[in-house]
Amino acid sequence: MSNFDPQPIRGAFVSELNEDGEYGDMYGDKAKRSPMYTKHANPVELQTRNAGGGGYMQGESPYANSAMGNYDHRGGHRGGSEMGQGMGRSEEEMDKTAPEVMSDSWLQIEVNKINIFWILVSTGYMVSWTSIGSLIAYFKARQGARFYVKLYCCFYLPGLPVSLLQQKYDEKLDKMFGSANSFLIRVVLSMMATISLLLFMPFVPDMVSIDDVPNVILLCMILIGSFSWLCHGTASMLCSMFPPSSMAYMQTGFRTPEIYTVVILSILGLNSRASEADVVTFYWITALVVGLGLFSWLRVCRSKPAMHYFALKDESYNETDAQDQSEKSSLLAPSYGMLEDSSTGAPMAEGKRPVMVEDQAYVAKIIRPCRVAIFLNIWTSIFSAAFFAYVQPAGKTDVEIILYFTRLFSDLIGRPLARCPRPWFCKNKEQIVKIAWARISLMFVFFGYIAFPGLFPRSDIFIVVVVCVFSVLSGYLAVLSYEYAAASLETKAGQSVCGTLMNSTFQMACFTAVISSVMVSESGFIDEPGDER
Repeated sequence: MSNFDPQPIRGAFVSELNEDGEYGDMYGDKAKRSPMYTKHANPVELQTRNAGGGGYMQGESPYANSAMGNYDHRGGHRGGSEMGQGMGRSEEEMDKTAPEVMSDSWLQIEVNKINIFWILVSTGYMVSWTSIGSLIAYFKARQGARFYVKLYCCFYLPGLPVSLLQQKYDEKLDKMFGSANSFLIRVVLSMMATISLLLFMPFVPDMVSIDDVPNVILLCMILIGSFSWLCHGTASMLCSMFPPSSMAYMQTGFRTPEIYTVVILSILGLNSRASEADVVTFYWITALVVGLGLFSWLRVCRSKPAMHYFALKDESYNETDAQDQSEKSSLLAPSYGMLEDSSTGAPMAEGKRPVMVEDQAYVAKIIRPCRVAIFLNIWTSIFSAAFFAYVQPAGKTDVEIILYFTRLFSDLIGRPLARCPRPWFCKNKEQIVKIAWARISLMFVFFGYIAFPGLFPRSDIFIVVVVCVFSVLSGYLAVLSYEYAAASLETKAGQSVCGTLMNSTFQMACFTAVISSVMVSESGFIDEPGDER
């Protein structure tokens, strides 16, 4: 069996991953001992043989109507009453009928084709802030140091309300318009609005009075932040339905804008004395990068795997909606979500079609360790970064700038590292929580260095190494948190809810970290570094 599953961590795939050591004890020793973990006895059997069908059939279309039976994406099977149709088809014939045929090997090829576009998608919606945020010297020279802090808040703070609105309304919109259309429209409109704002911002000083320029720029940044986080939430939901490799690509793209920023700043020479023409060029090229992300989203969202996952997600909604609300709670049993007969309480007999119910409460309980890990990871990263300007350099080097780019590039390096073989101590979601707690010790070292000058030797290399290790772990844990969370769910609807909850937790961490950093900064607990070098 290949090390691939369009919905990772399923049935026999769990056993083989455990044997190979890829995910380790994802479900603990119970999963290893249980006779359920065999090829045809899965922890959650979403698709069962129809009472009149008598078996599975290879290679049927996942888009056929329900009368043809239920498609099993795990092995390309379908249970249905019309079993004779296509019984003698060869492997070559099935490959020719793609996308109707959703075999694992074919789907793996299609996913690999579009993985690179996940990097461009997340680069597209994050590049606006990374680029504008890099203009520290430019904004400081024109609006003052406090303006940059406000700019920082205007981008991050809208993320939480946006994610809460998505958590409340996205499922309703998906049911109303269909997931494929709803996901596509949300990101396309958001990126188009971001492009328009980037084209508008360099001309703000010429269009409004000098006193209104800061407020207009801040308003633009609030809108850019809102649209960027809407894109992030939507992309996270879709990527959660893809295999783990796709999440690594998306998370890598989240930090790829740093490369673009360094290159464009070097070429244009943007600093406190940047010319108006250079600033216009900077914004417009950034808008083109966002446009590249937009077209990449179109490619991903209309790809064959995405349409396949959207179909499974909508089917989960339709099946769940068909259940009586009072019966819904009894369908989900404590053991890995197995279904029971509501009248007897016994496991549902073969011949009946079980419906997996992974509602928000169930998903939140299952992925709780991943949410704790991502919260600790993101909160400590953003909170610490707000105090880079407080680091007293040991020499004449502007160490705060070195720390800024060390954090960004180290975080970027940590994300693709998640695709490498994993050590024994981060094989499952419980272990990454422990690593996230242990990582906080590096944050205490950082604040000890800036708050108590005599506690550690004054060395630029020392503090840069601390921030480097701290940030590599940040990127690494971010990928694992999202990946293990999605791997814990069985249905595409459940994985979509997982993406929403993980995004809300991410935004809660950003929101509280920004607020906390402002409070600590204003409290005067940490002295600002002296002007003398």
